[in-house]
Amino acid sequence: MKKTLGLILFSFFYSAYLQANNLDLAKASLEAKNYSQSLKALQTITKQDPANIEALYYLSLNHYLVGNYEEMIRLGVKAYTKDHTLAKTVRQYANNENFGADVKIGLFRKIRLAKQIRNELYFVLQSEPDNVNAHYALGYYYILTPYLLSGSVKKSLYHINYLADFDIKRAYPIYSAYYRKIKDSENFLNNLSQWHKEHPDDWNAVVELSRHEQTSNPEKSYELLTNWLQSNTNDVDDAQAIYQIGRLAATTGDYLKEGETSLLQYLELPENVDNPEPKWAHYRLSMIYQHLKEMSKAQEHITKALEIDPKNSEFLKLKAKL
Repeated sequence: MKKTLGLILFSFFYSAYLQANNLDLAKASLEAKNYSQSLKALQTITKQDPANIEALYYLSLNHYLVGNYEEMIRLGVKAYTKDHTLAKTVRQYANNENFGADVKIGLFRKIRLAKQIRNELYFVLQSEPDNVNAHYALGYYYILTPYLLSGSVKKSLYHINYLADFDIKRAYPIYSAYYRKIKDSENFLNNLSQWHKEHPDDWNAVVELSRHEQTSNPEKSYELLTNWLQSNTNDVDDAQAIYQIGRLAATTGDYLKEGETSLLQYLELPENVDNPEPKWAHYRLSMIYQHLKEMSKAQEHITKALEIDPKNSEFLKLKAKL
């Protein structure tokens, strides 16, 4: 009996060891763009453990990078609906490692891919009608795809309401996107105020409310951002708060020196990779220097923005004004 139990335990731990090694090999292979090797390592894992979330997501990423979008979506949805939090972590890791892919379920705007995502999500709901991750993605799907014009916005609200019954905190940002899309300013503000009241430590609520207040109440917008920086220590969210102070200054013409300092600081942060990209910080700095009548610095930063993204229409418009 003891011998049998020992063999079972050895088999279990050895299998886990092999899976970890194969996952490390797959990550390294993806980074090195050796997609056949990463595919082989990941398929070895999923053959032994079909529900391995990390392996499913990296396998989805592998298919994305070689252009096999159908398998990318099928596997990505499968992983996403099983564990939203871990799937999100895997996506962030992939982005930070510069794999050049962002497998965000529900956010594809190409109609063919969007339809397939929708179909895969409904397939999940057939067997798991209470899967909140699927409802979350479908709530965004009907907001972000062109089907809004054909009356499908009501389908979005159905999924958001379903999600809210289970997890109101995750529902708040989709409600905001929904009310913004249908131009319902009263419900948009009511939802935003309630969201921030119930979750003052939620960065997404802070930034939404701050951006809403920028034009009508820049003092309140600035206060929200500075209070956040004083009371939180999340590096990625702090980087976004620093950027938003610069955006506030560039957009309103208020707090210009604070905005300048913030954006220059932002450009030095390692967390600025896509929160947003540095080109936007240069663009906002150019706007700030235009407010300050420091035209040589304005030219310097819009030139840097255009070096990164030479066809950006907003950058080109600002360049033409200088």
